[in-house]
Amino acid sequence: MVFTLLATIALGLSPTDGFSPATVNQVETSFASHMRARRARGGALLVTHGDGTISVPFGVKDIKGTPYTTATTNRIASVSKPITAVAVLTLVQAGKLRLDEPVLDVLNKDRKRPIVPKQAAMRSITARQLLCHAGGFGSDAFLFDQFNASAKFGLKMPISPRSLAELAFTTQVLASAPGAQFRYSNAGYLILGSVIEKVSGKPYEEFVRTAVLAPAGIKPDEAFIGSSRKLRDNETAYWDLVGRTGFSLYPEDARKRVALPDGAYALESMDAHGGWVMSADALTKFLRALPKLLGPEIQRQVTAAPPTAQSGSYYTGLGFTIIPESRGGFTILHGGDLEGCNAAIMLRADGTAIAVTCNSGGPPQDNGWSFSYMNQTLVPILNRAGN
Repeated sequence: MVFTLLATIALGLSPTDGFSPATVNQVETSFASHMRARRARGGALLVTHGDGTISVPFGVKDIKGTPYTTATTNRIASVSKPITAVAVLTLVQAGKLRLDEPVLDVLNKDRKRPIVPKQAAMRSITARQLLCHAGGFGSDAFLFDQFNASAKFGLKMPISPRSLAELAFTTQVLASAPGAQFRYSNAGYLILGSVIEKVSGKPYEEFVRTAVLAPAGIKPDEAFIGSSRKLRDNETAYWDLVGRTGFSLYPEDARKRVALPDGAYALESMDAHGGWVMSADALTKFLRALPKLLGPEIQRQVTAAPPTAQSGSYYTGLGFTIIPESRGGFTILHGGDLEGCNAAIMLRADGTAIAVTCNSGGPPQDNGWSFSYMNQTLVPILNRAGN
C-alpha cells in the first residue's frame, strides 16, 4: 500500500464519511484553546475525510478585526517544500528529469557560463538527495544575510531565489558528503526550484501552478508566492508576538527598521523552500489531489525510507515526513515556521486531510505550534473517534 486513499479510489470505494458531533466539538474546543494559549491573532484548522469536514476558523486577519476563515491566505513557510517536491516529481513522472541525475548537470546544460561549484563533491548532488535533505549542505545562514551577500556579490535586494541557489554551489562548503547524512536544507529546495525552471522552461511559480495547483482545483487567489512588503487582498496580516525587528531588505524602505514579518526577510527570495502563501482550503485540496498527481511508482518512492532515514517512528522521504502505519500505508506530513506565521499539513493513511494555518509567531522555542497541535492533540482525538 502507498497512499491508502489511492487504493480506495482505485477500488471504487469511498472512505467512511462524516464526523460525530462529539468529535467536532472536541476538535473545535481543542483548537481554540491551543490558539488562545499562544496568544495567536488568527488561524484556521480544516479536517476533511470523504464528504465529512471540520472547519474551525479562529480570530482575525487584520487590525480591522476582519474574521479569519479557512479561505484566508497565509504564509506557509516550509510547507512550501512539499509543493516544490510534487512539482519536481511530476517532471520525473513525465520522463523529463531523473531523480538520481546530478542536478549540476541539469543546470549547466546548454549554459554559456556554467556554475562552477566550490567543491568537486557538489557535482554529484542529485534531486533525490535534495528532496530528502541529504545533499550535504550545512548552515542556511547565508540565505538570510542578504545585506552581506548584496555587498559582496553586487546583487540587488531582495536577492532572487535563483541567485541564492547558485551561491549555494559557489560560496558554501558542504557539511557532509552528498547522500551521507540527513541535514535539513532550505538551500537544497531553492536549487530544486532552479531545476524546475531549467527543465520546464517556465518560471517556478508558473510551472507549479500549471502542473500541481490547477489540477488540484486551486485557484490563483488561493495560492501564490508572497511578498513580505505587500499583502494580497485576501491575505492575512502577520504578528511577531515578541516584537522583533530588523532592517528592511526592500529599496522602498531604504534599510528602515521594520517588524520582522514586514520586510526584514523577503518571501520573494524563498519561493521553493518557503515562499508560498495559501489558505487552509487550498492546502487540503493539494493533499486530496496527491493520488491524482502522482502515480503508484512515484508514491512508492516518496514514502520509501532513504539511506539517511532517521531512527525512530518516522523519517524524511521525498518532500514529506513519513510515518509508516501499523495497519498498513503511510501518513505524510510537513510543518513550517517563519517569524509571524506557521502552518502544517497531514494526509493520513485513511485519506483524512488536515491543514492548519496561523498568522502569529512567538519566540524560537515556540516554533512548530501548528505541527505540535496536529500531532499531539488533534490526531489522538481523531483516533479515539475512529476517524
